[in-house]
Amino acid sequence: MLNTVTRAVCEDCNQTLGRILEQPAKPLFLTLAQAAQDDTPLTLARGDAKTLARWAQKMAITNELAGNPPERIATTAMGRAILAGGAIRGSVVWAARHPADYMLLTALAQPAIGPAALPVPGEIERHAAITAITYHYLTLLVFIPGPGLGLTPPSPLVVPLDKWATIWPVVGDAEFAPTRTVNGRELERTMLDYSNWLRMPSGLRNIRPALMPPTVIERN
Repeated sequence: MLNTVTRAVCEDCNQTLGRILEQPAKPLFLTLAQAAQDDTPLTLARGDAKTLARWAQKMAITNELAGNPPERIATTAMGRAILAGGAIRGSVVWAARHPADYMLLTALAQPAIGPAALPVPGEIERHAAITAITYHYLTLLVFIPGPGLGLTPPSPLVVPLDKWATIWPVVGDAEFAPTRTVNGRELERTMLDYSNWLRMPSGLRNIRPALMPPTVIERN
């Protein structure tokens, strides 16, 4: 997973990426992974949180390019933003710890997102990428909105805060101190069933069966 090759790049770009992203992110990632294993709280300064999030976003893009997903979420602009020292706008990165060693794995899901709260016939759906990067007792969950979704993720977008810590975006320090663990089955549900963490529009919660049967009108 950590040595996936997606395509050939020039030596200058490869060295630049290693210097500005890989090297600074490695100790941060390993420190976070150790905190997850030891169940100890960790505080990341905002700059360090951004560095770690940029690395996670790069890994999510790399994972998509290495596979054959139904849609391509990654764009050249996203890669340029990371290379330029920024983060992918609209992307959210969370972290969770596990009760056991889940070794190394990545998972990718691409939910379809419509522009309206309620489905409209003929509307154009856009896709987002949700990538899980698991390293032993730690998982980073990366949400990246696809082209056409605007600069912010669907609102409101939440995960259980007692299980997932927000790494990016944050206005101050990023606090990693989840009080509960996320087991393998919960992680799988997070990737497959978005109703567990993507809040449904308020209008859907108010739908009730009609008290009267539908009226049938016969026409010649």
